[in-house]
Parts: sequence; C-alpha cells; structure tokens
Amino acid sequence: MTAVPPEVGRALAAFGSGQAVLRAAPAVVPLAGGLTNRAWRVTAGDVDWVVRVGGTRDAQLGIDRRAELQALRAAAAHGLAPSCVHAAPARGVLVLEHVPGTVWSRDAARAPDGIDRIGRLFAALHAVPPPAELRDVEPSAAIARLLGVPPAGSAPVSRECLAVRSRAALAAVPRGARVLCHHDVHHRNVVDAGRLVLLDWEYAGVGDPAMDLAAYASYHDLEGPKRARLLAAYGPGVSRPALDGACAVFDCLQALWHDAAGTWDALAPGSRDALVARVTGPR
Repeated sequence: MTAVPPEVGRALAAFGSGQAVLRAAPAVVPLAGGLTNRAWRVTAGDVDWVVRVGGTRDAQLGIDRRAELQALRAAAAHGLAPSCVHAAPARGVLVLEHVPGTVWSRDAARAPDGIDRIGRLFAALHAVPPPAELRDVEPSAAIARLLGVPPAGSAPVSRECLAVRSRAALAAVPRGARVLCHHDVHHRNVVDAGRLVLLDWEYAGVGDPAMDLAAYASYHDLEGPKRARLLAAYGPGVSRPALDGACAVFDCLQALWHDAAGTWDALAPGSRDALVARVTGPR
C-alpha cells in the first residue's frame, strides 16, 4: 500500500470520487513540477489523475487560481489542456485527468518541427473564445508588481537595470489584440500526446497574442530565423516587429520573476547567460 502524502489526501477527501479513490489505496508518485507548485500522479483502477497543489506566494508572483481554472476549462473543451476533475482555487488545488504522453525537452521545443507545432497550437489557442469574466493581463502591471517584490537571493542583473529596461521596452509596445493566452508556455508545460497539450495555466488570462509567443521565444532563446519560423507557423495576426518588441518586454518580465522567486539558479547556465545578455546588452 502506497502512503498518500497529506496534501494529496486533503485534496482527494474534498470531493466524492476522490474519497472513493482514497478508499481504494491508490498508487501515488511525485512528479517533477514547476518552480512553485507540487504535483503527484494518482492511480487506482481506471483512475489516472494528477493532483496539483499550489505554492504560497501566488499574490506576489501574479498567480490567479480562479483565472487558471477558467482558462483551463475553456482550453480543455478544445483539447488543448487536461480535463479538470476537481478544483479548489482558494487552496491552489487542481485534480486533472492525466495526459499520457511525453513532456517536451528544451531540444524538442527549439527543433524546427517543434516550433512549427507550437506555432499552430498558439493559433488554435488564440481562436478559443475566452471566458466572459477572465482577467485581463497587462505586462506593465506584472512588471510593476514584481519590481515591488524584494529580491530572493543574489541575481546577475541589478533591479535598477531591469527597471530601466522594462520601462523602455513597455514604451515601445502598443496594446495589441485581446485573446485567450497561456502566458507561460515553457517546454515543461507541453505534453506531446500525439497532439500537444498545455499544462500549468496559472498565468493565463486575456492578453496580447504577441506576448504569448514572446514568452515561448524568450524561454527557449529563439532568435532570428527561429522567431520567423514561429510566426510563419502561427499565421497572420502577429507581425515580426510586434513579436520582437514583446520579446524585449518578456525578457524583463522573466528576469524579474526569477529575481522575485529566487530561482535564477534553476535556469540552465546557457539559458541564464542568454537572458542576462538580452536584458543588459544594447538595444
């Protein structure tokens, strides 16, 4: 019999079918999660779920669990996200159907075929009607909030530099169209199940499609021809100047997030160096 972690037990005990799974003595396996959440795969008979429990710094880091659930359900209805079994947004709890497949690697995310597939996925996502009450996400507000969070540990870029770069980058980017955006498509949030499925919707909201593409480009250091390929796969709606401007904004946003979360060391050295070069180099 597998010992059920207390967090998983509390999450499952909160709803009827979860209680039945607990009585069935499920197998519980911890999953490699994100930088702020914990997750477990729970199996028992025909049940195959993922239990996700959020961290404790949601407000500081701009995480909105209600918006996460709204966006997740909208995307799941179109096959772009896992189906939700149970949610308790106030406690950061999600119970999702497990998606059988392979979590992408950084190499897969940067490969030509991967860029083509993710570009088409973004186009499909941005065509999904957003829920009526879904929050509007503005990078300027996210940057202002993160600038107000004390640094958690040492950082390779000064706050002063990031503040100056952020202001300049934001000033150069006009407000774009408003569509359903994930805002955090990192390769660890992509499952290849024959089709691509997106995980971790905690930064989702209505936003500029260029910012959604920019997050992916920034996370995976897409430059020059790789950005052009992403736009070609995406189709009309985002121009190259719009993507380049949004990338400059998201680079600052990503750097500030790592500064506030104290997670600079979680970046691969090459990726960390590339990000630092982009936010400190000439523009």
